[in-house]
Amino acid sequence: MRQSATGGGQSVDMLALAAIYSEATRAQPGVEDVPTVWRAAGPGKHTIRVCFEAPLDIRRIRLRFSEHVEERTQEFALSWSDSLDALPTQLVRQQWNFSPTGSTEEVEDYAVDLKGVRCLELEIVPDIRGGGAFATVTEWRVS
Repeated sequence: MRQSATGGGQSVDMLALAAIYSEATRAQPGVEDVPTVWRAAGPGKHTIRVCFEAPLDIRRIRLRFSEHVEERTQEFALSWSDSLDALPTQLVRQQWNFSPTGSTEEVEDYAVDLKGVRCLELEIVPDIRGGGAFATVTEWRVS
Protein backbone atom coordinates (compact mmCIF):
# COMPACT_ATOMS: atom_id res chain seq x y z
CA MET A 1 0.00 0.00 0.00
CA ARG A 2 1.37 3.43 -0.95
CA GLN A 3 1.47 6.29 1.47
CA SER A 4 1.74 9.98 0.84
CA ALA A 5 4.99 11.60 1.95
CA THR A 6 3.15 13.25 4.78
CA GLY A 7 0.33 11.23 6.29
CA GLY A 8 -1.17 14.37 7.86
CA GLY A 9 -0.24 17.16 5.47
CA GLN A 10 3.15 18.01 7.00
CA SER A 11 6.45 17.76 5.18
CA VAL A 12 9.18 15.24 5.90
CA ASP A 13 12.58 16.62 6.97
CA MET A 14 14.95 14.62 4.77
CA LEU A 15 18.03 16.07 6.49
CA ALA A 16 17.00 14.56 9.81
CA LEU A 17 16.76 11.16 8.09
CA ALA A 18 19.99 11.62 6.12
CA ALA A 19 22.00 12.51 9.20
CA ILE A 20 21.21 9.10 10.66
CA TYR A 21 22.73 7.15 7.77
CA SER A 22 25.45 9.37 6.32
CA GLU A 23 29.00 10.29 7.23
CA ALA A 24 27.86 13.87 7.77
CA THR A 25 27.95 16.04 10.79
CA ARG A 26 24.77 17.65 12.03
CA ALA A 27 24.82 21.18 13.32
CA GLN A 28 22.88 22.08 16.42
CA PRO A 29 19.33 23.45 15.99
CA GLY A 30 19.33 27.19 15.47
CA VAL A 31 22.25 27.31 13.04
CA GLU A 32 21.24 29.85 10.39
CA ASP A 33 17.71 29.75 11.87
CA VAL A 34 16.88 26.34 10.39
CA PRO A 35 16.09 23.22 12.39
CA THR A 36 18.69 20.92 10.81
CA VAL A 37 21.82 21.50 8.76
CA TRP A 38 23.61 18.67 6.93
CA ARG A 39 27.33 19.17 6.41
CA ALA A 40 29.67 16.61 4.87
CA ALA A 41 32.42 15.25 7.09
CA GLY A 42 35.01 16.09 4.40
CA PRO A 43 35.42 18.25 1.30
CA GLY A 44 34.43 17.25 -2.23
CA LYS A 45 31.52 15.48 -3.86
CA HIS A 46 28.98 13.73 -1.61
CA THR A 47 25.78 11.81 -2.16
CA ILE A 48 22.91 11.64 0.32
CA ARG A 49 20.61 8.67 -0.36
CA VAL A 50 17.45 8.16 1.69
CA CYS A 51 15.34 5.04 1.15
CA PHE A 52 11.88 4.39 2.55
CA GLU A 53 10.48 1.14 3.94
CA ALA A 54 7.23 1.66 2.04
CA PRO A 55 6.73 3.50 -1.27
CA LEU A 56 5.76 7.17 -1.00
CA ASP A 57 3.94 9.52 -3.33
CA ILE A 58 5.72 12.88 -3.41
CA ARG A 59 4.23 16.13 -4.74
CA ARG A 60 6.81 18.71 -3.64
CA ILE A 61 10.56 18.82 -3.00
CA ARG A 62 12.22 21.83 -1.39
CA LEU A 63 16.00 22.38 -1.17
CA ARG A 64 18.03 25.19 0.40
CA PHE A 65 21.79 25.71 0.25
CA SER A 66 23.70 28.52 1.96
CA GLU A 67 27.23 29.88 1.63
CA HIS A 68 28.24 33.09 3.41
CA VAL A 69 32.05 32.82 3.30
CA GLU A 70 33.42 31.42 0.07
CA GLU A 71 32.82 32.32 -3.58
CA ARG A 72 32.19 29.10 -5.47
CA THR A 73 30.02 27.35 -8.08
CA GLN A 74 28.10 24.40 -6.70
CA GLU A 75 26.38 21.70 -8.71
CA PHE A 76 23.70 19.35 -7.42
CA ALA A 77 21.66 16.55 -8.93
CA LEU A 78 18.39 15.26 -7.47
CA SER A 79 17.25 11.75 -8.44
CA TRP A 80 14.64 9.19 -7.42
CA SER A 81 13.84 5.52 -7.87
CA ASP A 82 10.84 3.27 -7.29
CA SER A 83 13.04 0.34 -6.28
CA LEU A 84 15.84 -0.16 -3.78
CA ASP A 85 17.93 -1.86 -6.48
CA ALA A 86 17.19 0.34 -9.50
CA LEU A 87 19.45 3.05 -10.84
CA PRO A 88 17.91 6.40 -9.92
CA THR A 89 16.22 8.64 -12.49
CA GLN A 90 17.51 12.20 -12.50
CA LEU A 91 14.92 14.91 -11.86
CA VAL A 92 17.22 17.93 -12.08
CA ARG A 93 20.90 18.89 -12.32
CA GLN A 94 21.75 22.48 -11.60
CA GLN A 95 24.63 24.84 -10.88
CA TRP A 96 24.56 27.90 -8.63
CA ASN A 97 27.14 30.66 -8.11
CA PHE A 98 27.59 31.66 -4.48
CA SER A 99 29.18 35.00 -3.55
CA PRO A 100 29.56 36.32 0.02
CA THR A 101 28.85 39.85 -1.22
CA GLY A 102 25.78 38.89 -3.25
CA SER A 103 24.17 35.51 -3.70
CA THR A 104 24.51 33.64 -0.40
CA GLU A 105 21.50 31.35 -0.63
CA GLU A 106 19.92 29.04 -3.20
CA VAL A 107 16.32 27.90 -2.68
CA GLU A 108 14.67 25.41 -5.01
CA ASP A 109 11.02 24.39 -4.73
CA TYR A 110 9.92 21.71 -7.20
CA ALA A 111 6.34 20.64 -7.88
CA VAL A 112 6.53 16.95 -8.82
CA ASP A 113 4.18 14.01 -9.27
CA LEU A 114 6.25 11.02 -8.17
CA LYS A 115 4.42 7.78 -7.41
CA GLY A 116 5.85 4.90 -5.44
CA VAL A 117 9.15 6.52 -4.45
CA ARG A 118 11.49 4.16 -2.61
CA CYS A 119 14.70 6.25 -2.68
CA LEU A 120 15.69 9.88 -3.12
CA GLU A 121 19.26 10.81 -3.87
CA LEU A 122 20.95 14.21 -3.64
CA GLU A 123 24.44 14.46 -5.13
CA ILE A 124 26.39 17.64 -4.33
CA VAL A 125 29.62 18.92 -5.82
CA PRO A 126 30.28 21.90 -3.56
CA ASP A 127 32.82 23.54 -5.89
CA ILE A 128 33.08 22.43 -9.51
CA ARG A 129 36.64 23.84 -9.64
CA GLY A 130 37.74 21.42 -6.91
CA GLY A 131 39.26 22.77 -3.73
CA GLY A 132 38.29 22.28 -0.13
CA ALA A 133 34.62 23.29 -0.05
CA PHE A 134 32.28 21.16 2.06
CA ALA A 135 28.86 20.03 0.83
CA THR A 136 26.23 21.67 3.03
CA VAL A 137 22.43 21.53 2.81
CA THR A 138 20.34 23.78 5.05
CA GLU A 139 16.94 22.38 4.05
CA TRP A 140 15.61 19.31 2.22
CA ARG A 141 11.92 18.62 2.66
CA VAL A 142 9.37 16.56 0.76
CA SER A 143 5.59 16.49 0.92
